[in-house]
Amino acid sequence: MSKTAIALVFVCKFSVCAVCLWALGFFVFLLNVPTKQPDLQALLAKRTEPIDAIVVLTGGRSRTKCAIDLLEKQYASNLFVSGVNKCVSLQDLSVHMHDRDFSYCKTSLGYKAQDTVGNAHEIKQFLQERGFKSLILVTSDYHMLRSLILFRYAEINAEIIPYPVFSRKRKGKWLILALREYNAIVCLIPSILLKRKR
Repeated sequence: MSKTAIALVFVCKFSVCAVCLWALGFFVFLLNVPTKQPDLQALLAKRTEPIDAIVVLTGGRSRTKCAIDLLEKQYASNLFVSGVNKCVSLQDLSVHMHDRDFSYCKTSLGYKAQDTVGNAHEIKQFLQERGFKSLILVTSDYHMLRSLILFRYAEINAEIIPYPVFSRKRKGKWLILALREYNAIVCLIPSILLKRKR
């Protein structure tokens, strides 16, 4: 067998192994996507201190609406919406508020973040400025794992309680979104490994 043929066989075997490893990783990712929301009432009953803030990452109306609902149920005393479009004001979000007088003065908007990495840094700044040590993180179920990884990567020194939002059935478009999230996590691996070596 010529050297070219040997090299071709090696490349083919390596490609097959890489695809199998990628597919296995995606399967593991799907197994780790949250399937239920935490019982915040029971969690608060066990705590000696209240939760400082609810933090929501923009990317869908259902996320923001869910976060406002949690605020109005007083699971935390502050709400921070990260990654808000510059054209959106607090007035625009008030359509989701049932108790506008309460929610309006308890809600802050962050306009700096353009992506999840930006969300992590924007939220870190928000927490540090107010001295907050605990938060409820609201985002889509498929987006939760990458958000938590990036929050840890940004060295957010706070207790994080994940609160996933289930906006779609787990098929079709949801799987495409989950696949994008998984690929984004795979792309993060080299940066995380390099940071650990430092």
